[in-house]
Amino acid sequence: MISKIVGSIVRRSLTAMVAVALSSAILGTNAQAGSVSGSETFGQQSSEVLALNPGGSNVATATSISNVALVTLAGGTGDFTPPAVSPPGIPVGHDITPAVTVSFASSPPPFSFGDSAFGTFTATSQVATQFVLGTSDVAAITYYGSFDPGTLLPGKTTAPATYTISFTQNGASISESSTLVVGAVPEPSSAILLGLGVSGFLAYRRLRKKPAVIA
Repeated sequence: MISKIVGSIVRRSLTAMVAVALSSAILGTNAQAGSVSGSETFGQQSSEVLALNPGGSNVATATSISNVALVTLAGGTGDFTPPAVSPPGIPVGHDITPAVTVSFASSPPPFSFGDSAFGTFTATSQVATQFVLGTSDVAAITYYGSFDPGTLLPGKTTAPATYTISFTQNGASISESSTLVVGAVPEPSSAILLGLGVSGFLAYRRLRKKPAVIA
C-alpha cells in the first residue's frame, strides 16, 4: 500500500517537472532575449476621414475601410511603455504614417502599417467579422504576422505579433480602436477575434474619443 502511494507521488512529481520544463522551453522559444515585447493601443488621428468601400455601405457591409490614420495612446506596455524623457519607448501621440486600408475580402491584399521610428507590422494572415450589435454596426479584424521595431526601440529584434482593429458605427459617426500585441501570440481563432472586437468596442466607449467622419 505504501509503495503504491509513494509511486503515485513520484509519478505526479515527474509529471509536474516535465510540464514545467516544457513550459520553460516554450516560453524561452517565444521570448528570446532582445526580441521586442509588449503592446500598444491606438486611437484616431484628429484629421481622419474614413472612406467605406463601396460608397453608401456601412462598417457591417463594407468590403474595405480606407484612410485609417493611427495615433498612439497612453496604454503602451512592455517595450512600448511611453518614455519619461526620451527613447526607448513609444511616446504618446505618435502619428503613424501613412494611413492604411483594412479589407474584409476573402482574399485580401497584403497588409502592413508603421514608420521608420515606430517600426512596421506585417501581416501574414487575418480573421475578420462583421455584424450588427443592437443599433450599432460593428466590424473587426485580427491580423497575424510580425513586428519589426524602429528607431524608437533600439536594440530590439523582430517578434511575432497580432494587430486587432475594430469599428463601431452609429448613424454617420464611426468609432475606431486598435491594439498591437507583440511577443508570443496564439493561432488564428474567430472566437478570439469576436471577443477582442467587442472588447475593443467597449474600451473605446470608455475612452470617449472623437468619432471619425465618413467621407
